[in-house]
Amino acid sequence: MNNRYNMLILTALAALLLLTGSVYWPGITGPLLLDDVVNLSTLGNGGGVNNWQNLLQFALGNESGPLGRPVAMLSFLIDAQYWPPVVASFKYTNVMLHLVTGLLFCWTAILIFRAMGLAQDRAALLGLLCAALWLLSPLNLSTTLYVVQRMTQLMTLFGLLALIFFIKGMACLQRDGHRALCFLCVSLFPFALLALLSKENGALLLVLMLVLRVTVFKEATFTGLAKYWERLALFLPCALMLVFLLYRIITGLDAFAYRPFTAWERLLTESRILFDYLFKFLVPVGRDYGLFHDDYGLSTGLLSPAVTIVAITAWAGIIYCGFKLRAREPMLALAIFWFLGMHLIESTMLPLELYFEHRNYMAIMGPIIAFIWYGARCWDRLHTAGQRVMVALPVVALLIGTSVVTYSEAALWGDTDRLFEHWAESKPESVRAQSSYADYLAATGRSLEALAVIETVRAQNPDDLALMLQSWSAHCVVGLTPQIGLSEIARQRELSYYQGNGNLLVRRIIENIQLAKCNSGDITELPPLIERMLELPQRTYWRANLYRLYSEVYVALGDLNGALIQLSNAFDIEPVVDIPIRQATLTASAGNYSDALIFLDRARAADAASGGFTPSRREQIQQLESEFRSLMQ
Repeated sequence: MNNRYNMLILTALAALLLLTGSVYWPGITGPLLLDDVVNLSTLGNGGGVNNWQNLLQFALGNESGPLGRPVAMLSFLIDAQYWPPVVASFKYTNVMLHLVTGLLFCWTAILIFRAMGLAQDRAALLGLLCAALWLLSPLNLSTTLYVVQRMTQLMTLFGLLALIFFIKGMACLQRDGHRALCFLCVSLFPFALLALLSKENGALLLVLMLVLRVTVFKEATFTGLAKYWERLALFLPCALMLVFLLYRIITGLDAFAYRPFTAWERLLTESRILFDYLFKFLVPVGRDYGLFHDDYGLSTGLLSPAVTIVAITAWAGIIYCGFKLRAREPMLALAIFWFLGMHLIESTMLPLELYFEHRNYMAIMGPIIAFIWYGARCWDRLHTAGQRVMVALPVVALLIGTSVVTYSEAALWGDTDRLFEHWAESKPESVRAQSSYADYLAATGRSLEALAVIETVRAQNPDDLALMLQSWSAHCVVGLTPQIGLSEIARQRELSYYQGNGNLLVRRIIENIQLAKCNSGDITELPPLIERMLELPQRTYWRANLYRLYSEVYVALGDLNGALIQLSNAFDIEPVVDIPIRQATLTASAGNYSDALIFLDRARAADAASGGFTPSRREQIQQLESEFRSLMQ
């Protein structure tokens, strides 16, 4: 590639990054959303992340996934160490990460095109086009401007670095086996590991490597130590991961009890949703990009709706074509299995929510590479200017369309007043959109408007427990008697627990009662309500947290024994060290220091049994023991 062409490509790449930054810029002034507060408010624990212990607790104490996602959690400290933070700082960093990830995607695409035999200059141009389509797509907007999805961003960023080293290792496998082995090892350690510690989807990088191995590098031959790397570091982990996924599916069917759909219904519905993701990428029109998709129509059978059987049949045909044409059309197989491979965890039969656009952040890259590849092949087979314009026109139209829609959506995300109102208006059947709008109205002093929104959506969902609790608090705040009391809620025979965070709402009720904001209701009505909530199916850690809330109710009632029993119930479900520490401090507050020491022994045992990604509380336990022993003298 000559210097002039190289400079043109670099200039175009810089212009693309500038354009993407400008398109996203209006969105950085937006608010925190949904899980942002849950994940980031721990910045304020202990007075802020201002010492080593608080740093470990923040980085290693997150419960979003089984590994705690420490790399992503550490990255949030770039923007804030205390609570409340400057929200725009988080969103600015997310936009910068999006740009860097776009650069890495460009590099990855170039390496794949080079491996497919394209010249360097042609590969660079096509890689630039891939990056442009990905960077500007509104499908990625909710990943970039929803702060907590930095977890997905970092998983993708480190995942691309892992793939880059994997591809480079595969490319030099025949020429220099030792160098190739070094590249292959680096792809897994540190980069794939960093991706995994950003978000658990990083495990699917092994699937992507396998997809590249059997498509782009299907003719490669592993020899020597590299042969063992392929078997032990690629084939074996992929097989184990598949077995583990099947095991989780089979043993986790009961977990769907707290969802408004069964495992079978989820799988049927996902067949339609996957096509919806692709359509939203290829046809960037409308204003359906966002966070609230709990109103998506459920497939309850193969013919309900009828498009379900069409979607399943289409995917079966697509997968068959991928296998059948893998040798002749490796890029087609790459697109199919890359996209489906990255959806293996979140879009199959695990009890997750149905629809989130951020699941496509890395998944859509494979189809983009194939789209540009086949577009370039069509271009090469055409000879007249008119014919080539017909090939280039859809790509240009897509780039312009994505830029306009993404800018418009980013401007919406940056306007807090308009954002919640728009989502509520455009998603009238979304319980979450309506509930979030009501919360926003209440937070901005429009409590009566918030109450009206809640009552409207509650009328449409009369069995929704979270809406009942939210309605009770909304009445309480404006000084009105709730239409349905806490005792009456507890006596309801039909309750659903699918939308909203019931625990958060119970905490809000406790605070409102303790602050004497309510004309009706008192703390004695909460035990029957919580008992009724405990009868409902729910996530394990939600149930444990509900028991912990229950203990605080008993503390407010002055019943120490009841509080300790509920904490023990929570510990039986989730044996974390802070539960016996809380039991110890409560017991010591009543002067029972010898019993408090017993609880500290339990805390010490729980601390010793905690995983490697959980910060030790040994010093705190020792300090409390010293205090209690001194008070016993």
